[in-house]
Amino acid sequence: MFVCSKIGYIPDDADKGVPAATLVQDLIDSSTISKEDVVAGIHCMHPKYLEQQFEASRQNLGLETVDLMYIHNAYEAQAATLKSTQLFMDKLKVKPLTFILKVKF
Repeated sequence: MFVCSKIGYIPDDADKGVPAATLVQDLIDSSTISKEDVVAGIHCMHPKYLEQQFEASRQNLGLETVDLMYIHNAYEAQAATLKSTQLFMDKLKVKPLTFILKVKF
């Protein structure tokens, strides 16, 4: 079995009835991300947020690891705000997924 998941969006928490805007503010208040890290109010590629979401996804699936983790619609979500493919590529060079190397294979 090959398991994939996706991270990047900050969706409403329908189970708890918490809107995305509240979740974004909670992430900012906890210093996990800054306001500038959030694009269009719903997408974030900050390493701390991606790591948090990776761990939540892994735990929700009940797995020690995930075979492939997508950054959900990364370019589509970020490009309109960044207005430059080069700025998007530069953002990727920050190595937002280095935390995955901590996972046991």
